[in-house]
Amino acid sequence: MLKAPSFECIYQWRSLQEHKLAQKQDSRNHNLKIMNEKQLQRFIMHYERLTRFNLQVLPEQAQVVIELDDKHQIK
Repeated sequence: MLKAPSFECIYQWRSLQEHKLAQKQDSRNHNLKIMNEKQLQRFIMHYERLTRFNLQVLPEQAQVVIELDDKHQIK
């Protein structure tokens, strides 16, 4: 299991992905579908309950747990 420090970090990481996609679109002029903040919040809310549950329960059940820090680095 790759264990994020918190659900808030997961949200921030996804937001960072969207910002990077926006930069890519600007530099390459591709027609990428990028979520704005409101769309991102709606998208992520569908996974929040399950993700929070998994962060609590899965570390005890997984054979291997790799903890990540808030910068995506392995602790």
